[in-house]
Amino acid sequence: SFFRHLVFSVMKSRTMENAASPRNRLVLQLSQALLREYMHRKGYRTTLLTYDNEEPRLPDTIDSRSKMSSLLLLKPSDSQFSTFMEMLIDARLTTIEIEAAREEKKKLKAEKRGDEKPKSKQKKDKRVEVPKVKRIESHATATGADPLTEEDSPKELPSSEGFKPSFQPEEIQPGPAVSTENGNRSALSTEFAQPSQSKMNTHWSAPSERLDLPQSSRSAPKSTRFAFQDDCEEVSLEPSEELAPTSASRRVLTQPFGVVEVEVARALKKVLCGNRGWWPSWVEHGLYFSEDISYGLVQRNGGPCGVVATLNAFFLRDLLFLSNPITDLSVDNVSQLRQKSALISAIGAILFGIASECFPERPTVYFVTQAVNTSKQKDSSKAKILLEGARVFSFGTPKALLDYLDGDWEAFSAPTGNGLLLFVISAILTRTGGMEEAMIMASLRKDMDIADSSLIVEHGYSSQELVNLLLCGRAVSNVFDGAQQLSDGRSQGDSVRLSGIPHRTDVGLLSLFEHHNYCTVGENLKSPKTPIWLIYSESHFTVMFSKVSMDPAPTVPFDLFYYDPLGCQDEEIRLTIDPTGVRPPTVSPKSDMVPPLDHCIRTKWRQASVCWNGTDPLL
Repeated sequence: SFFRHLVFSVMKSRTMENAASPRNRLVLQLSQALLREYMHRKGYRTTLLTYDNEEPRLPDTIDSRSKMSSLLLLKPSDSQFSTFMEMLIDARLTTIEIEAAREEKKKLKAEKRGDEKPKSKQKKDKRVEVPKVKRIESHATATGADPLTEEDSPKELPSSEGFKPSFQPEEIQPGPAVSTENGNRSALSTEFAQPSQSKMNTHWSAPSERLDLPQSSRSAPKSTRFAFQDDCEEVSLEPSEELAPTSASRRVLTQPFGVVEVEVARALKKVLCGNRGWWPSWVEHGLYFSEDISYGLVQRNGGPCGVVATLNAFFLRDLLFLSNPITDLSVDNVSQLRQKSALISAIGAILFGIASECFPERPTVYFVTQAVNTSKQKDSSKAKILLEGARVFSFGTPKALLDYLDGDWEAFSAPTGNGLLLFVISAILTRTGGMEEAMIMASLRKDMDIADSSLIVEHGYSSQELVNLLLCGRAVSNVFDGAQQLSDGRSQGDSVRLSGIPHRTDVGLLSLFEHHNYCTVGENLKSPKTPIWLIYSESHFTVMFSKVSMDPAPTVPFDLFYYDPLGCQDEEIRLTIDPTGVRPPTVSPKSDMVPPLDHCIRTKWRQASVCWNGTDPLL
């Protein structure tokens, strides 16, 4: 058949490489394109990478679905399948069914006439020989390729009466796990703790384990591209086809967990904005980096500073203290590839931190994807349209989530896109454990001291509850450790329980409010697992961090670095902290012009002197 001939061409690629016929070259290119497109759409990323290493792409390699559609005369929008390989198989099986039906009809006519026997001999079990299609045979001969032998071709297939080739892509099960040379199954490589198999959510199918290739094998050549170009209008994705996998996680999730209904969208708006309208600064905000500070995210407008700073802090955690850390981090040495991978890892760490905190027996992340293009809508309606009808995918492992984000990253990184809001909504759904309207309200109200509080407050600012949700997994209202009972001392029944930070966090927080004695930041936030802190000062969240470990606590001068995502910062700000206070500070603590950042630092190191090393202090 035509399809088997194409696959056979790939197997014979080494012998056909020098074939002079342009037709042979086209057959080889289309065969390779079929394999690459299938692996890409089904999410076999490691397999695709290995194939590209063994069969490097050339300038004339076909990597456009529009070109494939034109050459193969296939229109994806008219098919129920997501890959050209499946479409070709479906077309071939349909042809076989038609030919079998024709043979059956010819046989019945011959028996009715009684003047001759049919040429194809039918067996008693109604199985018929598959007729050879002369057009395919002549094509194989014309191209010079080796035609399929009699042993290679199928001898018999069921007649059309019992043969219905109507399988669906989601019925294809993942292949077995790849084993390493010593026979052991390879483990999934994750940047943070991965839940055990017994704790995985039943709404998703566990991915097959894949070989953890050596670094040399995992690094793709510069010419390697993982994505196919869906660049023609006639193959643009229809709503049903849009669910087709484009990354490794989509191979696991053949269908979304659900779709955001109108009632759920209203509940999400309620917990985010209260009775106010949508804030434009939250709706049009993607996740992208500064052109001057390669380790800094950009906050486009005032408002979502708490979310941007938290993401930036977890991003720095991945760069400096997780696998393959950057030991000489500077303003210009974080590549775009590393920016993407570290930020994706940061998103995964935050969301699975929420899931593990709230549902330790079965941590599951619920991630929201944009439903429609809202670029031509007014600001007031963008978020509404974004939420209603949006698809929600569930992920039971960090690996599945990271692969999904890696495949669809462009949807979140566009500067005026919806990446930030999608992330926040995903955090809310992960906290509530799904998309039940009642659970969305009840779960967050259980965390908050004031039940009807919203996560976005006056002027579009991030609330402390929202920041705490990202830091510790619960939308608690306070920054002290644990919980406290508040009562007037007269009656035990009138006490009020106030919730704080339940455990030591990965990223910490220091607050100017503590300097003014408005609150007490507990050690769970003040002494995080990594030396990275959010700084809350003058109604704005920024980031402060050390580039080296601070365990044990330093007793000699050390450097901290400060970054403001909203400050259009174009140079690195380095502060030298002397915890003993012996070294003279840039600004005396007794001065009336002490930078607020100095006050925040002294909430942790009480006697510290702060030197700005030539940078003008931020007053």
